[in-house]
Amino acid sequence: MLGYDLSKKTVIFELHPWVLVGICVGVTFILFLFLISLWITYKRSTTSSSWKHIISKISKEIQEVQAGSVFSLSTEAEPSPLTTKH
Repeated sequence: MLGYDLSKKTVIFELHPWVLVGICVGVTFILFLFLISLWITYKRSTTSSSWKHIISKISKEIQEVQAGSVFSLSTEAEPSPLTTKH
């Protein structure tokens, strides 16, 4: 009896019930993959923006340290010709 029910055509586009079930499963799977791709895109954009902020902050600190150390090394190594008196 169950085999006969699955082979009868339905009212919806006159398709067999197992075809409708297959279509529903396929659409659900594609929708699930689409939602996962949206979630990954969202996570990637929020993570990269926060990393960009952190990296820019760290690079500014590195530049300040490098500029400070170059300045202190150059003033200690040899006096400037403008400040020396002959």
